[in-house]
Amino acid sequence: MSEERLPEAKPLYVDRQVILEALAESNAAMGFVPNHRGTVQEIRDRMIANGVRPEDNAASREMIALRYPGEDLDNL
Repeated sequence: MSEERLPEAKPLYVDRQVILEALAESNAAMGFVPNHRGTVQEIRDRMIANGVRPEDNAASREMIALRYPGEDLDNL
């Protein structure tokens, strides 16, 4: 019985600097200015000010829904 082998996968090397420059350009085009000194409480306050209810865990629920498609996640 012969073994069937898959072709060798070529490693993908990405120049990190190229990605960082593209991200900076994209952020600038959107008017987004990163604030690396922001605290968790400041982020939470901004979310509330923009109408997001942190207790709904919307971001977490969306990630879980993507991970488990077709499952009933209403009881999370």
